[in-house]
Amino acid sequence: MTIPFLLGAWNRESRSWARSLICAGMAAAMLGVFLGASRSHTVVFFAVVIVAVFAFKLKTLARAGMIAMLLLIAWVVSNNERLQRFATLFDADFVSARIAASIDLPMVEAALEYPFGVGIGGGGTSIPYFLQDQILEPVAAENEYVRIMLEEGVLGLGLWIVFFLWLLTRQSAMRLKVGPGRKLARFATLSYFAFASLGTGMLTSVPHSALMLAAAGWAAEGSNDV
Repeated sequence: MTIPFLLGAWNRESRSWARSLICAGMAAAMLGVFLGASRSHTVVFFAVVIVAVFAFKLKTLARAGMIAMLLLIAWVVSNNERLQRFATLFDADFVSARIAASIDLPMVEAALEYPFGVGIGGGGTSIPYFLQDQILEPVAAENEYVRIMLEEGVLGLGLWIVFFLWLLTRQSAMRLKVGPGRKLARFATLSYFAFASLGTGMLTSVPHSALMLAAAGWAAEGSNDV
């Protein structure tokens, strides 16, 4: 989630030493995706990289630098089996089982049974061990939107959906001629909201959740000065 911010800074920075430092930060952020071993983050990362390299107007030298950086990261990952957890995405049976688990709890039935939710921790959020006995009715969910509904009720889920639609249709920000970093922040945020239906953690991981919401605010800003 830090890549859009770093790309935005790199695109606006003119000092060579600062650009080199930001490039090193981007390389570390890319490698961190594989170190984190999260398949959903890896999928979004691949999408973000494709958009950043091929969809945005970058100078030839900048594009070549990005491609060289990606080749270096690919070489490091290919030589370290611990960084290749994302390879399970090529297993059709595993992916089918994972998707089935994400939609196993019907949302309509859950909404009818728990219209006001079951409280914090009720959707399967990790909480301290000394608070686990306070969960009134734990219901595990492998779907972020179902988890939100189980914890915050139908009203809470509705507010999040309204926020997502507002961000998706933010016309004043869409009309601005902004840099690639800000465009990438918008794309990454919407991608995470889309993939939230296939797993949990979008709003419960640290520091990713805070960075994602910061990117959403940056993408929705109506000024061209940021």
